[in-house]
Amino acid sequence: MEHIAAIIAKVDTIDIEAQYDQIFKKQPFLLSLLIGYQKDLTIEEFGQINKLILMIWEYFKENQNVKRTKMTQTQFEKAQDRNIHLLKYLQEDSQQLKTIASDLEHLKSKDLLSGLFFQFQSQKILSDMSIEIKAIIMIGMKSIIECFEEIKKR
Repeated sequence: MEHIAAIIAKVDTIDIEAQYDQIFKKQPFLLSLLIGYQKDLTIEEFGQINKLILMIWEYFKENQNVKRTKMTQTQFEKAQDRNIHLLKYLQEDSQQLKTIASDLEHLKSKDLLSGLFFQFQSQKILSDMSIEIKAIIMIGMKSIIECFEEIKKR
């Protein structure tokens, strides 16, 4: 978690425009996702979601495959559809914790996901968001992480 704490501290002080330039060159779809969130959020909420996206980028940006291989819309939608299906399944599952544990077993970046979830609990702007918007964004964040993990393996 020290690594995640360092990323959070760094995101609070980095030059966002320079990061956007880097993301645009290496992972343009990530910026399009961020822009997609903008229309449904207040300025303050968007600022916080921007920081979450930057946290994910900081976590993965040094990986050579992430620098070379661009995330695609198809790849993201596949991960997102799987996560939405899982969420719907959990609503009917009597063994939710076991199912969640099984789903997270494959995730290598659990620390990052935990850090993102912590931000939703600790940042008032994020914690005050409607449950529907939070769910959409959390599914999106988990899907982005899974896409980057898939790219790292290549």
